[in-house]
Amino acid sequence: MRELIVAGGFSALVMIPFMVFVAAGWPGEQNSCVTDTDGGRIANSCYCEEFNPTDIGNPGVRQPFNTWSNLYSLATGGILALFVFLQRKKGLPPSDNRMRSTDFYPLLYIAVIIFLGLGSMWFHASLTEWGGIVDNASMYTFTNFIIFYTLVRMTDVDWLFYIGYPVATVLLIITAALGADSLVVVLFSVGAYAILQLLIVLFMPKVRNTVGPWLYFWLPALVSIGLATLAWVLSQTGGPWCLQTHAFQFHGLWHWLAGAAAILLYFFWRAAPR
Repeated sequence: MRELIVAGGFSALVMIPFMVFVAAGWPGEQNSCVTDTDGGRIANSCYCEEFNPTDIGNPGVRQPFNTWSNLYSLATGGILALFVFLQRKKGLPPSDNRMRSTDFYPLLYIAVIIFLGLGSMWFHASLTEWGGIVDNASMYTFTNFIIFYTLVRMTDVDWLFYIGYPVATVLLIITAALGADSLVVVLFSVGAYAILQLLIVLFMPKVRNTVGPWLYFWLPALVSIGLATLAWVLSQTGGPWCLQTHAFQFHGLWHWLAGAAAILLYFFWRAAPR
């Protein structure tokens, strides 16, 4: 049951303080997106959903749909935790694949994909600067995981992950606090992962997947993250998919499709020789 304990415990660790802030109010400065302009045309760049700037800091949730749509990650994390638990109980034979033969990587990845959604809630609910940093951290913990896990697959050296993953994640969070564009950072990270994956395909037959997992998992993951990025861009304030006062917000597609890509990558890794 360790997988379900990790999923439930980590979800509670993130959601309990979140709900405390929802009830008591959100301290800190308002996010810079509130006052961003584009030649006076756009009142803010806070991903479209309408809110009252005077409510920032008060109890409650500033952007309900953009906030609560992230609860999908409780389902994705729970489903993955249940799958990993059931597979472990089968007593699978030893393997060079760390997603099948170790506890560390799958358990950590369960927490990562849960945080990918729940971390975003802190920004959309609060619209504070520090809430935005938590949101960025949730994306960077994911993008750095796919990079450093791929490096471990390529090198068979775990310390690259143990040291590189936390250091790189902290450094990127610092850049977020200093005002780095999160979209640029995410796209750069995804590009770095794609280059590593290409190197595996070209030069590492003992590591690369067979055709099946590419078709069933990796390509759908690529399409999902591509569509997610498209939704992220087009649903920004002033964009063609921006419907500020509607109950449904297209920015939620970014959340859901990114979560789908994260799950697909797990099954892609699990199907690999290493």
